[in-house]
Amino acid sequence: RDGKVEWVNDGFTRLMGYNPEEVTGKPAGDNLFGPKSDPVNRHLLESREFATNNFSAEIIKYRKSGELIWVQENVTRIRDEEENLIKYIFIESDITDRKKSEERMAEYLKNLEKTNKELDKFAYVVSHDLKAPLRAIGNLTGWIEEDAGHLLPEEVRKNFNLIKERVVRMEALINGILDYSKVAKKN
Repeated sequence: RDGKVEWVNDGFTRLMGYNPEEVTGKPAGDNLFGPKSDPVNRHLLESREFATNNFSAEIIKYRKSGELIWVQENVTRIRDEEENLIKYIFIESDITDRKKSEERMAEYLKNLEKTNKELDKFAYVVSHDLKAPLRAIGNLTGWIEEDAGHLLPEEVRKNFNLIKERVVRMEALINGILDYSKVAKKN
């Protein structure tokens, strides 16, 4: 009740590296907090000034070795029949692996977003760079047909039509890629 540790279990000693004698009778926060510990949650845990009977937080603590550890801290006030405060029970769970995974996922997401932006730019540039020569091919075949279409044999005119159809098809494919990248981006 006065903020000093009365007892710790074997799980605490394994988790934090302290022997029961090193923490019993001392303030609950001694040696467990450090520079990366959240000062707000640290104050709440040390002062026990939280509003309800239960308090839960994820906080960085430090093992006896100085190693950083993420802990899920759950604190419960214990009261007697007259609602007088008797003591607090602190339960700590090591969530370091989960927090490291969350950090990796956040980094992967950041890299994925960057890659997607680069891919969008690439698709835009490539599509416009491909459309320009296609338009030129379409225009040139049209001009040749206009200027000399009547002089060309039937087989050559069929080939010109085939070229124009392929240009239209290729432009549709490029537009499809652009549309796909826009839809994928929205979803």
